[in-house]
Amino acid sequence: MEIRQMEIPRIGEKYTVKTSSGNRAIIIFYRSGKREFYFMDDKQEEPALGLELKDEEARILGALLLGIDYSREEPAARAEALHDNILVEWFDITEDSCIVNQSIAEAEIRTNTGVTVIGVERGGNTIDSPDIHEKLRAGDRIMVTGTEEDIQYFEEMCQGEKNDRS
Repeated sequence: MEIRQMEIPRIGEKYTVKTSSGNRAIIIFYRSGKREFYFMDDKQEEPALGLELKDEEARILGALLLGIDYSREEPAARAEALHDNILVEWFDITEDSCIVNQSIAEAEIRTNTGVTVIGVERGGNTIDSPDIHEKLRAGDRIMVTGTEEDIQYFEEMCQGEKNDRS
């Protein structure tokens, strides 16, 4: 698989993903938050499929691509439906959060909350599977996986409402 990233001035970022079979997926992330997804057959110049995705739709699609089950039910019902009661969610870190300016390891996120950080979005860029030494900043958007209870606790930490469970 080949992935190319390109900045689109004043608009956002474009990712082109070419599969081993020659097909291409093009994903455009607009600064406004809008996302567009195009699928190109290996022999065509025009997209075979084009989708405009809202934030929630993009998260659902991303979770499905990660192999996570999805249901439109309420969070409590959804948690019961998932394998091993595991969810994936995104949270914004506020300036009041106790984890601001700490690395993932320093904040002891997994120890204190039970969640695992699987992505960090910062300034329009995404850090997939961030290193434990990655410093977290106010304004970062963090993707975590864990149980519903653990995720709720982590959300409160991101908002500055909780410190840690110790």
